[in-house]
Amino acid sequence: GLICVASDISANREALGKVGILFSAGDVVSLKNTLGFTLNHLHELSWKGKAGKKRVKIFFQWDTITQHIVALYQEHIPKLAPIVSLR
Repeated sequence: GLICVASDISANREALGKVGILFSAGDVVSLKNTLGFTLNHLHELSWKGKAGKKRVKIFFQWDTITQHIVALYQEHIPKLAPIVSLR
């Protein structure tokens, strides 16, 4: 996997966790410095690319997402059944 560089908006922070490299959103100098740092430290940061690929497989593949959604439905629909039957 490749190292992911992204802006530090909350969605990116949540998606990347500790495996991404973040720069200040809207700050071109921050982006420039972050890209420079990343390019100058590829060897030391290579673990982030590998960990990022693993993170995507665990949390962001449709099979995994679907399993989580089905589990939520299975957990909560029985709780809703009494409410629905009263209508």
